[in-house]
Amino acid sequence: MEKTYFQSKKCIVFTAMLSSTVILIGAGFFLGVDKSVLEALVTTMGATSGLAGVTLIGGQSFVDGKVRPAKIAAEFSSK
Repeated sequence: MEKTYFQSKKCIVFTAMLSSTVILIGAGFFLGVDKSVLEALVTTMGATSGLAGVTLIGGQSFVDGKVRPAKIAAEFSSK
């Protein structure tokens, strides 16, 4: 049950999301995309990064607060 952050699926998805958005913004700069498109990309990156960060923190808090104690209690009751 114990994994480091870098072994978790959440980390892989979050990193892939950030990387793909940064690549799109970089491509937009190099290809000379219209300013409004770049603004939309940056706004979307900020919103999704914030939402993903809140989701990651909230999800981990739920696991730490509810799931792990329930698993520990189940292990002790089965012995």
